[in-house]
Amino acid sequence: MALAALQSKAATKDQLISDLEKARKILYDTRPTAVNLKWRLDKIMIVANSGNTVEQIKQSVINEAKKMAEEDIQINKTMGK
Repeated sequence: MALAALQSKAATKDQLISDLEKARKILYDTRPTAVNLKWRLDKIMIVANSGNTVEQIKQSVINEAKKMAEEDIQINKTMGK
Protein backbone atom coordinates (compact mmCIF):
# COMPACT_ATOMS: atom_id res chain seq x y z
CA MET A 1 0.00 0.00 0.00
CA ALA A 2 2.89 2.32 0.75
CA LEU A 3 4.34 1.54 -2.66
CA ALA A 4 0.98 2.22 -4.29
CA ALA A 5 0.83 5.55 -2.50
CA LEU A 6 4.34 6.46 -3.60
CA GLN A 7 3.73 5.44 -7.21
CA SER A 8 0.38 7.19 -7.49
CA LYS A 9 0.27 10.16 -9.83
CA ALA A 10 -2.91 11.42 -8.13
CA ALA A 11 -3.36 15.15 -7.92
CA THR A 12 -6.37 15.03 -5.60
CA LYS A 13 -7.36 13.17 -2.46
CA ASP A 14 -10.15 11.35 -4.31
CA GLN A 15 -7.78 10.16 -7.02
CA LEU A 16 -5.29 8.89 -4.45
CA ILE A 17 -7.99 7.11 -2.45
CA SER A 18 -9.14 5.48 -5.70
CA ASP A 19 -5.58 4.33 -6.47
CA LEU A 20 -5.23 2.93 -2.96
CA GLU A 21 -8.59 1.14 -3.20
CA LYS A 22 -7.43 -0.51 -6.44
CA ALA A 23 -4.20 -1.64 -4.77
CA ARG A 24 -6.16 -2.86 -1.74
CA LYS A 25 -8.43 -4.95 -3.96
CA ILE A 26 -5.52 -6.50 -5.84
CA LEU A 27 -3.73 -7.38 -2.62
CA TYR A 28 -6.84 -8.73 -0.93
CA ASP A 29 -7.83 -10.80 -3.97
CA THR A 30 -4.46 -12.58 -3.86
CA ARG A 31 -5.17 -13.91 -0.33
CA PRO A 32 -8.89 -13.60 0.44
CA THR A 33 -8.69 -15.91 3.46
CA ALA A 34 -5.81 -14.02 5.11
CA VAL A 35 -7.63 -12.35 8.00
CA ASN A 36 -4.61 -10.34 9.16
CA LEU A 37 -4.05 -9.03 5.63
CA LYS A 38 -7.64 -7.83 5.36
CA TRP A 39 -7.44 -6.19 8.78
CA ARG A 40 -4.23 -4.37 7.86
CA LEU A 41 -5.50 -3.28 4.45
CA ASP A 42 -8.62 -1.91 6.10
CA LYS A 43 -6.48 -0.09 8.68
CA ILE A 44 -4.40 1.53 5.92
CA MET A 45 -7.57 2.72 4.21
CA ILE A 46 -8.86 4.23 7.46
CA VAL A 47 -5.57 6.10 7.79
CA ALA A 48 -5.71 7.19 4.14
CA ASN A 49 -9.29 8.42 4.38
CA SER A 50 -8.46 10.52 7.43
CA GLY A 51 -5.92 12.59 5.51
CA ASN A 52 -6.74 15.93 3.94
CA THR A 53 -4.15 16.31 1.20
CA VAL A 54 -2.38 13.97 -1.21
CA GLU A 55 0.97 14.49 0.51
CA GLN A 56 -0.50 14.04 3.97
CA ILE A 57 -2.20 10.81 2.92
CA LYS A 58 0.95 9.47 1.29
CA GLN A 59 3.02 10.20 4.39
CA SER A 60 0.40 8.73 6.73
CA VAL A 61 0.11 5.54 4.67
CA ILE A 62 3.89 5.14 4.59
CA ASN A 63 4.18 5.76 8.33
CA GLU A 64 1.42 3.25 9.10
CA ALA A 65 3.00 0.64 6.83
CA LYS A 66 6.36 1.09 8.58
CA LYS A 67 4.65 0.80 11.96
CA MET A 68 2.92 -2.41 10.87
CA ALA A 69 6.18 -3.86 9.57
CA GLU A 70 7.91 -3.12 12.87
CA GLU A 71 5.04 -4.71 14.80
CA ASP A 72 5.35 -7.84 12.62
CA ILE A 73 9.08 -8.03 13.33
CA GLN A 74 8.48 -7.82 17.07
CA ILE A 75 5.71 -10.45 16.94
CA ASN A 76 7.92 -12.81 14.94
CA LYS A 77 10.85 -12.32 17.32
CA THR A 78 8.58 -13.11 20.25
CA MET A 79 7.24 -16.25 18.56
CA GLY A 80 10.80 -17.32 17.75
CA LYS A 81 11.86 -17.38 21.39
